[in-house]
Amino acid sequence: MRVTVLNLAGNEVAAIDDAEACWTKLDVCARLDCAPGALLAWARLILDFEELAGDATLAALGATEAAQLHLILSRPGYIATASADCTCRLWDSRTGDCIRVLEGHTGPVNTAVFSPDGTQLLTASDDRTARVWHVDSGAQSLVLAGHTHWVRSGVFSSDGAMVLTASWDGSAMIWSAACGEVLHMIQEENARAMRSAVFSPDGSQLLTVAWDSSAKVWALASLTCIRRFDGHGHFVRSAAFSPDGMQVLTGSDDHLGKLWDVASGECLCSCAGHRYSVLSAAFSPDGSLVVSASSDKTAKVWCPSTGECLATLCGHDYAVSSASFSPDGARILTSSEDCTARLWSADSGECLLKLAGHKAAVHSAAFSPNVW
Repeated sequence: MRVTVLNLAGNEVAAIDDAEACWTKLDVCARLDCAPGALLAWARLILDFEELAGDATLAALGATEAAQLHLILSRPGYIATASADCTCRLWDSRTGDCIRVLEGHTGPVNTAVFSPDGTQLLTASDDRTARVWHVDSGAQSLVLAGHTHWVRSGVFSSDGAMVLTASWDGSAMIWSAACGEVLHMIQEENARAMRSAVFSPDGSQLLTVAWDSSAKVWALASLTCIRRFDGHGHFVRSAAFSPDGMQVLTGSDDHLGKLWDVASGECLCSCAGHRYSVLSAAFSPDGSLVVSASSDKTAKVWCPSTGECLATLCGHDYAVSSASFSPDGARILTSSEDCTARLWSADSGECLLKLAGHKAAVHSAAFSPNVW
């Protein structure tokens, strides 16, 4: 029989004149002008709202002469880990298999984050550079060189057009993600070491953490500090905007996480319960929960409106260096000085996957934006 495969736009992907009624997804994918292995992993074939999957055949779905199959391609979901072993690894978020090892940095890799469309990866390293990589090929596309000390963090802007890095040299730099040109720079007072810097959700502000007990909000247009959050009793380790950009979450060596109002600078809530430093803290995608990572070997889930601890994730053997929610909020990803990353159920606290393979501490872990 003749079977036509169309994409979601209605354009013809392939016309198969000799398809047989007993064919499964495997048989159809083998005839498409793409790598069959990749298609099997992340393709869906739909006939009249029924999916051709597993052992199901064209006949079972009621396919007849001139049947039309619609091909839906979804990129594979990845997890990226950054390690003191000078590498970044990409993992399959479903199976925990290591897909690729990215090598090129000559110092420990501190962070690894995906671009908003999931096609690129940004890494920041103690070798004083940040680098941009193609996720599918693992090829390096940009080396961002300009800092004079360790680069401790790096993020993309929400539109993927810019990269923001923070360095121990006391500066945060904004780069063009297309060509690597430095567009703007913020210099901390007295060149205090910069721990992290992130964009606000709308891209109009920056949030930075330096080697002190505060966090600062800067207006991108003027590069001036417009808000400072003071109140921690020790160094602040991390800071993050809420999804709506109205609040800021900080984690500190004083063992606390704190929630702040951006407009007023007021501390709204403190999350107390960790026994040692809070190394990172992040909001859930809808802002209803926060998760913190600590040197006490645990991650904790909190209610941001009350500061109540809702769950404690135990299992790592050493300090937990980062914690974040998946894009749908159903899972939590942690990284640790025990050389592993772990995936947890946000509902039950059960450990779902252990990602082992790095030869030194894992400094951060991140979901690709298409992980659901």
